[in-house]
Amino acid sequence: MTKFYGTKWIALLGFTGPLFFLLILPMWIWRRLIQRKPMLPNYLGFRTKR
Repeated sequence: MTKFYGTKWIALLGFTGPLFFLLILPMWIWRRLIQRKPMLPNYLGFRTKR
């Protein structure tokens, strides 16, 4: 039972690891683009009033 539980956690980490990375990386790139281009959020309609 413990072996199955361990393999399930390893499979869960193996699946959520790349998925989490794929979710975090575009957000990081998006924030870098916003920092580099301040007019980009206003053009897309995000965070117009802060």
